[in-house]
Amino acid sequence: MRAGDADAGCATGEEVLAMVRDVRSARLDEHLHSMLVGARRFGGARAVRSFVEHGEDVLREWVPA
Repeated sequence: MRAGDADAGCATGEEVLAMVRDVRSARLDEHLHSMLVGARRFGGARAVRSFVEHGEDVLREWVPA
């Protein structure tokens, strides 16, 4: 995302989400939130929407009920 390539950033983000599904970490939450904020800056491209939705779902799963 920081390099300005939304597609590559979203692809990397999806890989991260797949690897950290069961990891609980405040630092990871911060990094994921930062990645989602960065992705939103690219607008409504399909890859961006998909990544943001997936990332938000993961963050919601991590919130204690």
